[in-house]
Amino acid sequence: MDTRKILKILLYVILSFLLIAILIYLSLDSNFARANNKNDKTSDAGYKMKMKYYKEVYNSTKFKRNVSNENILSLGHFTVNVNNNKLILKVSIETEEDTIDKIMNTQSVIRSDVIDSVTNLKSLIVNPENISKAIKNALNNRLRRDVIKEVYCEEFIIQ
Repeated sequence: MDTRKILKILLYVILSFLLIAILIYLSLDSNFARANNKNDKTSDAGYKMKMKYYKEVYNSTKFKRNVSNENILSLGHFTVNVNNNKLILKVSIETEEDTIDKIMNTQSVIRSDVIDSVTNLKSLIVNPENISKAIKNALNNRLRRDVIKEVYCEEFIIQ
């Protein structure tokens, strides 16, 4: 074989190994690798903070009262499939003071009603107004009175 071809192949092999070593070094030094490293105390706090945030945002199942208005109750985040689209929304309701205790005691049923009302939406147009009406009707039917004054879609994302 020609000496030039051998040197050329050797150069390619060395450059390939060098590139692979750099990629391995960068991946081990990345924030993702640090977040999953259980021995690193600084990344552990960041990892816990991220997990707490994601659990609060995407898995919030506890209803919360609004600090500024006692009659508004946040029902949390919902992820629902509507018309073959993924819908992420955060729902709050405005109701009477005496109804809030009843709603707080039946949180799982109320969450189920919200999900069912959004999934069974008859309208092809999925917008906050249609969803608010559907949720309001479902919750008023559940509570057997017109106690839900307004339903607010604080976040509304269709994917």
